[in-house]
Amino acid sequence: IYLLIEDSWWNVRIMEILRKRKVLVPVTLSFIFIISMIVTGGVALFVKGDLEKQALLRFENQTQQITSFVENKMALYVGSIYGIQGLFAASEDVSKLEWASYISEINVPKRYSGISAILYAQRTTPEMATRLPFKIYPSATKEEYYPFTYTATFVEGSSTSVGYDISSDPVRFGVMTKAIETDAPAATPVVQSVTTKIPVFSVYAPIYKNKVTHETVEKRKENIEGIISVSFRLQKIFPDLFDNSLIDGKIDVEIYDGTSTVEDALLYDTSFAKIHESDKSFHQTKTVQVADKIWTLNFISDSTIFLPLIERFGEDVIMTTGLIFSILITMFSSVYIRSREKALLSKNVQLEALVKSFPFGVLIEDEQRRMILGNARMMNSFGIKGTIENFVGVPVPKAMDLIKPMIKDYEAFKKRDLEIVAKHEVVADEKIELTNNTYISRSYIPLYYENMLHGAMWIYKDITEEQQIDRMKTEFVSLASHQLRTPLTSIKWYTELMNDEEPGAELSKTQKAYVKEIGDASERMVELVGSLLNVSRLELGTFAIEPVKSDLLEVVQVAVRESEPNFIAKKQTLTFTHPEKLPAMMLDQKVTHIIIQNLLSNASKY
Repeated sequence: IYLLIEDSWWNVRIMEILRKRKVLVPVTLSFIFIISMIVTGGVALFVKGDLEKQALLRFENQTQQITSFVENKMALYVGSIYGIQGLFAASEDVSKLEWASYISEINVPKRYSGISAILYAQRTTPEMATRLPFKIYPSATKEEYYPFTYTATFVEGSSTSVGYDISSDPVRFGVMTKAIETDAPAATPVVQSVTTKIPVFSVYAPIYKNKVTHETVEKRKENIEGIISVSFRLQKIFPDLFDNSLIDGKIDVEIYDGTSTVEDALLYDTSFAKIHESDKSFHQTKTVQVADKIWTLNFISDSTIFLPLIERFGEDVIMTTGLIFSILITMFSSVYIRSREKALLSKNVQLEALVKSFPFGVLIEDEQRRMILGNARMMNSFGIKGTIENFVGVPVPKAMDLIKPMIKDYEAFKKRDLEIVAKHEVVADEKIELTNNTYISRSYIPLYYENMLHGAMWIYKDITEEQQIDRMKTEFVSLASHQLRTPLTSIKWYTELMNDEEPGAELSKTQKAYVKEIGDASERMVELVGSLLNVSRLELGTFAIEPVKSDLLEVVQVAVRESEPNFIAKKQTLTFTHPEKLPAMMLDQKVTHIIIQNLLSNASKY
């Protein structure tokens, strides 16, 4: 459709075919219908794939939100243990009253609803055990015990756990030892609560003597004072984490203790059985850190849950819509093909009128360098007789032979033409000298469409008057520069005479300063006038290069020596590295000296 509407090349040729072969109209319309249906099928497949990608992205975003929520929530729960450590750090000997006051203040049921118990186990020797107001159980003969001394439970019907020695359980003892050795919270696997007899996992954190951190494992074991234990009940903490507002019944979440997803490691499952019954589902696995443990979160969801309604019936809707659209576009094309020829003729007339009205010469060529449009001003610029219509379709290189007598340096002109066309880059206002002492400028603009070259436009302007004005300006600068040199030379000569200080004609200090300022200013003016002369000579083409066999090293040394005062005045360092000797070479010493001086001056200034 786009080609039919926009590409004139296609339009012109399709009209030529249809004018010659009327039978191709139904064939063309059938072709349009088939292409439309193929495009419809492609669109249906593309939309289906795109919507599935969007559904997967929404699933991944939601799993990331759930993971972040679980990680932050568990960090908050585990972080509660640091507050209890702070209680023991702030007091020399935490009393039962202080313990009860702190537990009441943090309001565990409201802030940490998943916590089932907070306990403190005091490190106790056999001698200390005899003075305790309670008995340690289970009974055993050991070098030290860790009985629960202070307890706070938040589950109705819990029994007291005061006196229970957590070091008597190998699992708890192992986690407790790890917390002491690492000086960091450590979590147990799922165990049975001592007080509530329900499945829990606990996080242990050490309390040291002197309330300071110890650097080595030996020091930590030696100075351990007790263990803080915070227990979390599985029946409460996980349902709170995965309420309906978070997973919205769309995702089944399985939590495993560790990195393995075997059944024995399963901690919790949201149990949306309908998700597992679907053959088409999304899966993703993520991990979170809980104290020193890694939990694996396994997410499963039916992909159709995340798809909009149109996707579930998308292919049928798109194909039906495509069929209707294909019929309509075929009907439109039938009307369009029969009306397009008249519109094309009108468009071509407008384009031709626009080109002919330009106030400068214009030539448009196609991608094969055949002339397709131009104006009379282009013809007149090169003195070509006839009308532009006589040259339409003629290759440009062949037409160039007609203007050969008009170009002063035709070979250079033709070579440059080939270079421009080969690069396909915009060229602006290149000067061309004709044999009748006039000048024109040439500009080249490649015509691209959809990143493909479809031809080029050449623009030719008469710049003879501009060239004359520019030459007059250059000659004026040259003449003015010559006229300025004479008075400047006189000023310089007289300042040198005044500096000679003949007997009886000595100058005062102030006068000497004035004379020096005049001499320096005249010297700068001489250099400026010299630069103006060089510029004018370059523009006039009279700047002469006179190479002679010379020592380049000597020329550079002189320029460096003359430039050193400028670097010293600016506190800059000039380093000149060179070989001992260079072979003689052909060069203009004066011009080379100017070049080196300019390079050094620019280096100092910029």
